[in-house]
Order: sequence, then structure tokens, then C-alpha cells
Amino acid sequence: MSHINITNGKYLNDYLKSKLNGEFIPFNEAMIQGKLLYPLFDDKFNESRCKTHKVTKLEYLENIKDFLNIKEYSSNIKSITLWFGQDAFCIINLVTVLCYLEDIKYRGSVNLNIVDDETCHVLKENIKLSLGHFKNVYLKLIDKELTLVKEDFINEGLNDYLYITSDNNFVIDYIKENIKVFDIETLVINILKNTTKYGLSDVFIKKLITKIK
Repeated sequence: MSHINITNGKYLNDYLKSKLNGEFIPFNEAMIQGKLLYPLFDDKFNESRCKTHKVTKLEYLENIKDFLNIKEYSSNIKSITLWFGQDAFCIINLVTVLCYLEDIKYRGSVNLNIVDDETCHVLKENIKLSLGHFKNVYLKLIDKELTLVKEDFINEGLNDYLYITSDNNFVIDYIKENIKVFDIETLVINILKNTTKYGLSDVFIKKLITKIK
């Protein structure tokens, strides 16, 4: 196949497949959770991700097999369209995908469509991305450092990622201040209402609450 689409997950992937023709492959990960490791998808990386998501190795590899299989036919792909949101959750996934494409030495073109996470509507389309420096961006993130790229929305998303995954952020402060005031479900709802720019999930927030408790 000469063109494929890579999406930020199963929900968006299923939606786009129902609306458009083509090959759609989900990146079934949530890199905002857990540690960033390199090399991508080696045994150490996979074991860490399994612990983060509390799944077996078999379950994890099943979830990402279609994405990893891109390596087997990447030389035949002329162009890739990426479909991602622009919150911290999506941007760290996006950079991981771009790093992987550099790792497998993909040589075709890459275009990005930014979508609304809730409606799946396209907000911006056909943003051309140039490979060659996203591996370095990813590696610097492991050391909690931000390497700027020319796309401002990526810089903003990564900056938000570093902030929300740090030990000092307003979510942690809010949990500490209210953990004895509200039950867990109320805490989660309150936090979700105020963290849309980060794209946090209820699972992520519950893990933070458990850690603080």
C-alpha cells in the first residue's frame, strides 16, 4: 500500500474508518502514563509499558501489533497521514510515533491532521512534518528536557506534558488539599473538568490519587 493513516487510538480510528476509505492503524498507547524509555518497543520498554497499563505482554503486543508491523512494509509507503489531537496526551503520543518512524528509517512524506478529541472533527489539516529530529526530542524528554521544534503546538503540548507529569503541578496540589474532602469519583470529575488541555484520563487521575494516598 502506498498510503496509510495512523491515529491516536481505537476510538478515533473506528470513527475515521466509518467515514473515510483507506488503511487506518491505531497507536493504542497512552505515553503520558509511566516512564519514557528508549529504545522503543524492545523487551525493557514493553515490560515497563505492561506494568504501567497492568496488562500481560501478550495483551500489550496484541494492542500495538498493527502499528509495529508498519516496519515490515515501510519501504512501500509513500505517504502517511497522522490524526492526533493537540493536548498533552496526544502530543506525547505523536512524538513517540514520529520517533518510531525515524527508527524504522521511513522515507516517505508525513502530514498531520489535528482533530478534536471529543467530536473527532478536523481542526487543522495537511500540516507537513519533516522527520529527522523527533528522536532527539523524545530522548531529551526522558531527561525531562524540552527541545523546541518549529511547530508551536507541539512545543506547547510537550511543555504541558512535562508539567503535568512532574511532581509539582496543580493536580497533585488539588488532590492533597481535597483528598479528605471528596470521595474519589468526585475528585476525578472535578479534575477532569479543569484539565482538558492535558487530555488526562480517569485512569491517570486515579493512579495519582492512589499514589498520594
